[in-house]
Amino acid sequence: MTHLERYTNSIKRKPFDRIPITIQMTGETAAKLSEFTGLDNGKLIFEIFDVDLRAAGPRYIGPKPAHNDDGTFKNVYGVTFRTVSYGKGTYVESVGHPLADAETVDEIRRYNWPRADMYEYETMFDTLKMYPDYPFMVGGMAIGWDAWEMRGMEKFLEDLYTEEAIADAVINEVSDYGYELYKTICATAKKKGNANFTVVQIADDWGTQDGQLISTKMFRKFFKRHYRRIIDEAHSAGAVVQFHCCGCQLGLIPEFIGRLPVMCTLQELDIEALVQIITEPKNSLLKQYKKLFKIDGVELEIEEDAIRKIAEKAISRKTGARGLRSIFEHTMTDIMFEIPSRSDIRRVVITETAIEKDTQPTLVLADKKQKAQVDDLSMELLEDSDAQSVS
Repeated sequence: MTHLERYTNSIKRKPFDRIPITIQMTGETAAKLSEFTGLDNGKLIFEIFDVDLRAAGPRYIGPKPAHNDDGTFKNVYGVTFRTVSYGKGTYVESVGHPLADAETVDEIRRYNWPRADMYEYETMFDTLKMYPDYPFMVGGMAIGWDAWEMRGMEKFLEDLYTEEAIADAVINEVSDYGYELYKTICATAKKKGNANFTVVQIADDWGTQDGQLISTKMFRKFFKRHYRRIIDEAHSAGAVVQFHCCGCQLGLIPEFIGRLPVMCTLQELDIEALVQIITEPKNSLLKQYKKLFKIDGVELEIEEDAIRKIAEKAISRKTGARGLRSIFEHTMTDIMFEIPSRSDIRRVVITETAIEKDTQPTLVLADKKQKAQVDDLSMELLEDSDAQSVS
């Protein structure tokens, strides 16, 4: 199976011989691997690691960005950068933001923005032709990232709340440039007909370590429509879209994969349905609690009227099935803390009154002989539970 077949089949959910591989690493890591193996990076990546996905992009032919004597340099947007080493990795970090002091939308629009005609597109497809058995990924547009570099990250994120018109103007300009760039790439791909023009990449880091950088609502308001038109262009050229995003951004996943365009009405759960949910599933709440009590050698009995009362409470609170556990916990918590310190409890009975009036369950106590049997049963269940945990 060729690299292209493997990657294409994996995307189309067809059989493939192994998971496709791509790799990215810092220059320091690449240099150490090359020194260790004695191989150049190309041979190392594509022969030893057997990486499947190659990358290509249009050739920049516009005005040469400035490189200053102090080691700083500018990108096509005019953002100033400096290379910073952290010992095990060197990264390019922004230190100057050309629109940081802009106060009006007109200033944003009059800025000298990059254009799609600053690139030559034919050459990249010659590269694709050189490796017909490899899928290629092109692009790397970052609408959010490039927008906040123009203002400075902190200022831009503030703009989304306090200067919406400014934020929107910056996003529009960045997006228009990116859209024209991708549109030209896709148009050239259609003309060239390269079968291995496979992936268009968009990259924006909307995630922090434990949550999103912006809310899903704000993403819809400012950014989603801009991604949508780029994605549509890629699909029109027969490519899939890879969206690279560092960090935790679970709330954005539905925004990209879409939602079913279906409207339907749902019938409210009645008492009978909730009673079924409480009692019938394999892991129902009733069975869970009975198992927990059994570990301590105690039988749990919940009267039918009590189960119906739990269902009634859930309906009256308008919490439905999701609220059943909290009602159970409210009734069970105190007695569950008490049981482990007592070996004289044989059975716990939950009555309708206990649910309705929030009173304690009825306790059925064991005589001395039964108490000894309960202790033995508890030890047996605990040992069995420990054995299962170890296995």
